[in-house]
Amino acid sequence: VSQGVKFRFIGDMLADRGVNDALTLAILNTIKTHKIPYEIILSNHDVWFLIDFDVKTGLKDTKPYAYSAGDSAKSVRDFYHLLSREPDLRGKFTAIIRTAYLPHLKLLSYSSGQKGVSRLAVYSHAPISFSPGSRDNAPDFNDTLDLLLQFYQLPSKKSLSESEPTVEKLPAMIDALNAKFQSSLQSEEEWPSWRKIQDAESENPLFCFRQLIWQRPGEPQFEEFRQEHPEITFVHGHDITPSRLPTGANIDNVENIDNGFGKGGPRQAGDTYKIFTVSPPVVSP
Repeated sequence: VSQGVKFRFIGDMLADRGVNDALTLAILNTIKTHKIPYEIILSNHDVWFLIDFDVKTGLKDTKPYAYSAGDSAKSVRDFYHLLSREPDLRGKFTAIIRTAYLPHLKLLSYSSGQKGVSRLAVYSHAPISFSPGSRDNAPDFNDTLDLLLQFYQLPSKKSLSESEPTVEKLPAMIDALNAKFQSSLQSEEEWPSWRKIQDAESENPLFCFRQLIWQRPGEPQFEEFRQEHPEITFVHGHDITPSRLPTGANIDNVENIDNGFGKGGPRQAGDTYKIFTVSPPVVSP
């Protein structure tokens, strides 16, 4: 804390890795108790977990959401097995979720480089896309950032003097989005159900949240803006296969820190896992 350390978790905190979500929640509670700053980026696995969490009543008594099948969500199944054996823990973990987990959730995050250096790292769970500026008034369903701004009725990129987000403007956009998101989480009436977000189709206004947690790399629109703006580094997780990135694409300013660590299943010979990254990542000139 004295050195300004902050933990930024890229998502898939719950209903995913490790033996049991009880351990993950206990660790988060310890970090909070020691007043170490941290944040958690919203992800698809976290949404799976939250589908079984009610704002009013806390953790449900029912079995986990159907997406929790297979090894991809073993931790949440074991968590509910624990609660079935130790029902007194349900209230304790409900309190931890309300104090050490939900208040630290964010849609996006960012960090700036050295003082005086015009550089920014943008963090999202899935590899979101910024389109390279709107050329007409039609909605751009590839632009996750602008759709989120529209959802919260915040000034979108289209209303700015420049059509593209910049290093100078992105932090304010992201701060405003996260403030709206946290405010809506605290209001039982404003926040839609997590299941509706999970199932949202492209014509649904909630689709921007699904893009945020589910998009995959490898689509041309992901790369155009990134290639034109090397001063922005995009850091994401979610997709473990680098081969999905387009052949020949300039990915010097894209860092994928997803991997198979703690996901269960057999390890392959030569597996290496990148668990931490420096923020913002060092990019070759």
